[in-house]
Amino acid sequence: MARGNQDLFVKKNSKLESFLKRTITEESYERIRAYESCIVVDEKDKKSFKFVILGDDCLFLTENPPKSIQEAVQLKDVISVELVKDYPEFLSGIERENTQHLAIKYLASDHTKRKLFRRSRKSSQGGLSLDQSIDRSNLSTPVSLVSSEQTDILFNQLKRELLNPRNNIDDNYRLLNEVKVASEKNFVIKKLFWRNSDLFLFLVQTLQKYLPKSAVNINSIDGRRQRVDEFEIVILMAEILSGMFRETEIIPDRLLTLKAERGKSVLDMLMTLTCLPEIPDRSSKSSNIKPSDQEFVDLLDEYTRVSVTAVFELFLMARQASWAYTEDNFFNIGWMVRILEDYRTTERFVERVIKQVLHVIGPSQYEMLSPEESICLYQHLTVLLTFLEYSPRVTAFIYNTYREEFKYYIRHQQIAKKLPANFPITQMTLNVADSVINKVRNAGNIPKNSPRL
Repeated sequence: MARGNQDLFVKKNSKLESFLKRTITEESYERIRAYESCIVVDEKDKKSFKFVILGDDCLFLTENPPKSIQEAVQLKDVISVELVKDYPEFLSGIERENTQHLAIKYLASDHTKRKLFRRSRKSSQGGLSLDQSIDRSNLSTPVSLVSSEQTDILFNQLKRELLNPRNNIDDNYRLLNEVKVASEKNFVIKKLFWRNSDLFLFLVQTLQKYLPKSAVNINSIDGRRQRVDEFEIVILMAEILSGMFRETEIIPDRLLTLKAERGKSVLDMLMTLTCLPEIPDRSSKSSNIKPSDQEFVDLLDEYTRVSVTAVFELFLMARQASWAYTEDNFFNIGWMVRILEDYRTTERFVERVIKQVLHVIGPSQYEMLSPEESICLYQHLTVLLTFLEYSPRVTAFIYNTYREEFKYYIRHQQIAKKLPANFPITQMTLNVADSVINKVRNAGNIPKNSPRL
């Protein structure tokens, strides 16, 4: 695999892109995540120059220069991707210096290498599954395929409605839900989202509007109802932001938006996601006030879950920036964690993360985890590991507050019991868990420094 540089995620190959546009459908082309030149070594040790192309659900291979394209591996069949050597032993000279040796292990199937992509003769319309009508209420159940131009028109209409300052919270929730559903179904929506900073800034600023405190008296009857609405919309916005960061590192416009003003909006988002949202004071036991105290506890728990997912995506983005860019202390994972560790709200956030981990793997939870729960556990543990790797202050806090939990409850054996052996994410989760456990247990000698408020 060719070695990256500062243009790792944005470099172009016009000849390959022209070939792909001619060969595959418009929809398939829009959903290509990345491509890279490579040397494929088959089972007979035969080497060939290829391009590997990452789609939504599989890897494709084509010759270099391209002549035909075929499916190589379904992503659901991938077991692991490992770095074998920084400098491949089977190459020499400049090729060896500019290449890394990667090994992809996957489950073989009859389908592999059989499916060819050709543009359909029946229709010149590829594109995305969006309803062509002006009413976008059917985005979740599309009945037609529309061109990229039509998709652009629909998205711009949706964005204009969403940015209307006269909207109330219910209007914004309805429109944001359309954005979420459309982006989950169609990768091109993410490209349109990052084309300029309007929607990203709107989401961050709206999060700040409702977090950590509400503008209304949340201890009144009307205020409690209003706070439920605010929780529901910030949960939705955190889910949208997570989705817009996921697998969009190849979109050049994303980086331009995030680096504006030296990452100010990224930090605003991060600080808001890790804050402790305000909830109403507990009511008396005899009170039947609605919404109930338990409903707010549940909303806070749900917000913590989705905010951890969003922080996971931000940390992943920062790690990628650390690999591909050399810009002093700006816009990398160390920079991001150093900003967080100076605030006491970070400790409260870490507390909520650990409590959710304990709940998921606790002895009272006998059921095996679902795929969604397994991914959630992996994200929680990865966020904890990032703090343990880059923040001595947070590490000391975790050790001094939770060393007994890590000694008796958060253990490899307990986590392994909860994860189905056939889940691809199981081994990765156990590896991260082992790293977290070891770092906490070995943190006894790190001095605890109280963060400033």
